[in-house]
This record gives sequence, structure tokens and C-alpha cells, in this order.
Amino acid sequence: MKDNRLLAAYTGISQASAESINNSTLKKVVYTFIFNEWDWLKPPMKVTPGWRYICFTDEDDPWQPGMPAHTWELHKVKLLESPKRTQGFFKTHGLEIFEGYDTVVSIDGSCHIMGDLNEFTEMYLKRDYALMNHPSRNCTYDEAQVVIQYGKDSEEVVNKQMERYRDEGFPPQSGMVQTGIIARKSQPHLLDFERDWYLEIKKGSQRDQLSWNFTYWYYTKKYKPIEVDYWDQEEIQNEYIAVCPHYRKKQSAS
Repeated sequence: MKDNRLLAAYTGISQASAESINNSTLKKVVYTFIFNEWDWLKPPMKVTPGWRYICFTDEDDPWQPGMPAHTWELHKVKLLESPKRTQGFFKTHGLEIFEGYDTVVSIDGSCHIMGDLNEFTEMYLKRDYALMNHPSRNCTYDEAQVVIQYGKDSEEVVNKQMERYRDEGFPPQSGMVQTGIIARKSQPHLLDFERDWYLEIKKGSQRDQLSWNFTYWYYTKKYKPIEVDYWDQEEIQNEYIAVCPHYRKKQSAS
């Protein structure tokens, strides 16, 4: 970010912490985000030299119990509108926050790094951008119905968003992704694309993957193609990054 004071002002991160993020000779970063007593911060099974490991959190002690508190650098931030929308902010601003890095990988707090990140990106980030296919759906409109069915967001908000997508001409069965793991190369047009994605999250559902395919379709049609690699979860699950179930640390937490 050209002026880290903007990050500090918006997220409540300390000025020193914000400045330290880009004061590094390392050019590869994996980052995660843990908020509101969801998920433990898990120590990587393998630490890859040349990478920074950064966690944004509103917690003082997000570490998995009984595990050593090392490798991950903690950066304390405040919640924005909600925990889920705070995650959405950090997920879509990685290239801006980590300006100057060559490779930026975001993982949800439930994920566990299992293997070598250089091998992972060499194998799965051959183009500019890479993420997972959804394991059971191929349509944003179908995903919207699941979000409503399980009460993941307001029915009114989701239906209004889907109505807008239909009005824009976004076709059904246009693919569906999981956004729990995203690998990116530092490219200016990807920064613009993820800014547009965040605007979709801001004005629509807090479920960020509900707007990714629409944003991709709209951006590549109107502005510039984005070369994307897709993989299936089972390809990397046990070798590189495991996607684990989300865990509620305190059942009484709101």
C-alpha cells in the first residue's frame, strides 16, 4: 500500500505494524484472518523459507492450544461491519496491503498449511490467479439458494443481488468457486479486479464467494481478461493446504 496510514486508519492496525508489513526483503507472503472466536491459528506443518506468514486478527491469543506460538506474525485489527465482512476486506485487499510482494496467497482461518508453498505455487499458480472449484455446485444462483436455505445471509439481500446479476445478463451455470484459498501474482489489473469484488461484497451478500464469479465475468467482459488456474480441493488437501471445518472456540461468543 502506498500509504500504510490508510490501512492503519481503516482497520485499527497500529502504524508500526502497518509499516512493518512492507518493510521486508521477502517477496512472498501467505496470510490469514481470524475473527470473533472462530478457528484456531494452526502452525504450519512445513515452513517454507523465503515466505512471510501473517495473521490479521481481533484476538490476543488465536493460537491452537498446546501448539507453539511461532512462524505466524500477528497483526491486531478491529472488526469492520461484521466478522464476515472484515474477512472479505482482507481477502480482497491482499495485493494492496502487500504491495511490492511478487506472490500473495490468502487462506481462510480454518485452513492448515501442510507442505512447501513454493511447490504449491509452482504447480497451481501458473497464470496470474488461482483458486478452487466448488466441490458440488457450478452456478452462483444455486449457491445463493443454499446461502438462503442455511441462513448464511439475509434472504432479501441475496435475492436482490441475484436479481441484479440477472439484469446484467450474468448467465446461470457459469462456474462456482471456493474462495478459502487464493493465490495471486502481483499484477495491477488483479488489484483492480479484487477492488471490484470487494465493492460487490459491500453492496451485496457478505458471503464473498457468492460474488466472485459474477465479478470475474463482468470484469473480463468490460475491462481485461484474467488468466485463472482452477484446481479441485482434493488435489492439495493433504499435500499443501488442508481445508478444515470451521471451529467455534466459544459457543457463547456473539
